[in-house]
Amino acid sequence: RMLGWSYVQLGRVKDGIDALARAITLDPKNAALRSQYGEALVQDADGQVTPDALAAFDEALKHDAKDPRARFYKGLHLLQSGHDRDAFDLWVALIREAPADAEWLTGLRAQARELATKLNLDPKTAVP
Repeated sequence: RMLGWSYVQLGRVKDGIDALARAITLDPKNAALRSQYGEALVQDADGQVTPDALAAFDEALKHDAKDPRARFYKGLHLLQSGHDRDAFDLWVALIREAPADAEWLTGLRAQARELATKLNLDPKTAVP
């Protein structure tokens, strides 16, 4: 797992995907590992949530329904599929449940506010 994510961080995404896939065979019920794998697939697809990435996130959520990375990318998939309101609702729920000190919370909140504006919602009141 560490090798795979290190490769991804170094820009060797395909090597990272291979290492993460191998790690999944060793620990198939690890939700965080599956969501890391899905994220690597999204990076390899220039930000698109591909069917394989979506399957990885779905598997992650089967093992941990609260996995924040998988939930974020499920929302991104909804957004990319034209289901803006569903994506917004998922992200708002994730924001509400997130630890206040989560390092990703500021970025997610900004994306949710941008989406709220697109949906003609007041971002100040629609996004916690």
